Amino acid sequence: MIRSTIATLLLLLSMNVILQGCGREETLSKKDSAIPVTLSTVASMDVNHTIDQVGTLEANETVMVRSEVQGKIKKIVFEEGKQVTEGELLVKLDDVKIKAEIESIKSRIVQYRAELVNTKRNVLRNEDLLKDGVINQKAYDDITTKRQVGEALLSEAQANLSLAQEQLKDTSITSPFQGFTSERFVSVGDFIGVGDPIVKIVQTDPLKLAFRIPEKYVPSITTGKQVEVTVDAFPGETFSGSIYFVSPDIDTSTRTLLVKATVPNRDNHLNPGMFAQVTVTLEVHPEALVVPWDTLVVKEDEIYLFRVDAGKAQKVQVKVLLVFDKKAEVEGDLTPGTTVVREGKFSIRDGDTVKEIDRATAAQ
Repeated sequence: MIRSTIATLLLLLSMNVILQGCGREETLSKKDSAIPVTLSTVASMDVNHTIDQVGTLEANETVMVRSEVQGKIKKIVFEEGKQVTEGELLVKLDDVKIKAEIESIKSRIVQYRAELVNTKRNVLRNEDLLKDGVINQKAYDDITTKRQVGEALLSEAQANLSLAQEQLKDTSITSPFQGFTSERFVSVGDFIGVGDPIVKIVQTDPLKLAFRIPEKYVPSITTGKQVEVTVDAFPGETFSGSIYFVSPDIDTSTRTLLVKATVPNRDNHLNPGMFAQVTVTLEVHPEALVVPWDTLVVKEDEIYLFRVDAGKAQKVQVKVLLVFDKKAEVEGDLTPGTTVVREGKFSIRDGDTVKEIDRATAAQ
């Protein structure tokens, strides 16, 4: 009987210890059920929506300077590759013959004027003689015809004088605008004709930038919009410009349209023909919601992240508007400063308890 009682007490004691152990394990399990995660926060910032394209820099103006008169080159003033100003003398042609022609025409003009004065006097005298019947109508008509011929000769001489004076000016060939001279095509002593090329002038400030954009961006591209330009020749430097032309025609083969911008080039760093990378800001979203890209769970039918409220993970579906610099601009049930799960998001479900092991900002 005593032995049976002792056995019963030992059994009850063992069961109590086992139950206490189970309770402790259950308590510990509940205590350790929070899933460890790395957290971050939702940031608020202005986000630029941009498009990157490639383009080509072009001279603002390019002209081949040609001779407007024929003659022998007497002097070449410019140097290849040097800057010239508007109206600056480039080439001087021999003008001796033209000057001689001008003097000859001036002499004829003096002669024609004197003859015309005398002829007009004869016309006045013969008007009275015609009235008195001293001369007939034919004789009077001959005198008036002589006056008309004299007037025509004088007008022709004056026109020839103006032409010769213009030709004299054209023997001094000048730059039509400020720019740089390219390769010259003539030498001193060459005889050139009308239209013969002399030198190309290239205007490099400002430059034009031509590039094409896909048709879907047409509503966002307008004149006056700013562009940023980089070239391989100057790594790390950015040049600014503004759009001045948007083509109304879309290329049906590429579904793109031509856009042109002006790029100031006061230091002449840039050269026509350079390949350029172009960035155009389409629009700016002020105070946009931004999260680290790795906080997002991307699936075929949805994109979401986990917001943490009072230690609980809450699933929040979001719409991604832009991805940039390992960050994402999103729309959803979030506010700036909201805590979100960054690492460990694949180990949790909606409503799970989480515990923080590290924290980072959205900018990281």
